[in-house]
Amino acid sequence: MREHFWKEVNEARAEGQFRLWENAFPEAEILDMNVLCDVNQYLSITSGANALGFGHQTMMGPAHASPRVKPFYTEFIANLNRTGTEINWNSFLFYSLSDHSTGGFNMHGDTESVFLIQGHGDVGMVVENMNKPQDGKKIYHLKTGDALLLPPLTVHKPIPIGPRVTLSLGALPKHYEPRPSMVEHRN
Repeated sequence: MREHFWKEVNEARAEGQFRLWENAFPEAEILDMNVLCDVNQYLSITSGANALGFGHQTMMGPAHASPRVKPFYTEFIANLNRTGTEINWNSFLFYSLSDHSTGGFNMHGDTESVFLIQGHGDVGMVVENMNKPQDGKKIYHLKTGDALLLPPLTVHKPIPIGPRVTLSLGALPKHYEPRPSMVEHRN
């Protein structure tokens, strides 16, 4: 169904590029506030913690136990070409219940490849390529159905534009091996 799309994702990934695909997952509207309740109930049963409780958590995972999330997770695993030592996968729902809550996320980079699928609401994602600081920061506006690929160590920060639910899928390396261009940049 999305063969051409996944080919583009794998090509961008092989080149270490971050990239946005608009409306790649129109069915992502199912990733709404109800899916937060589904996942929270599962996590509460298994851990005793209520992610929607007073602590103002802004993420929950693993999320792929939810029948609403599982198809996205399964498609991601089936179509993403593994690179390096990637042997594990993760799934989180990042959420904001208002536009006043960024969740305290500062600019950060993750060691895994991050693949975001925007469900409910809109979010701005500030992204910076540390290998090309002269390019500056770019802000992507993710709307329902949009997908954003962030290669390992791509510095980013979400800026909610109201209540939102974003699915984050990750391809985790057994151990992190920097790309040659990253090693050269640090020296």
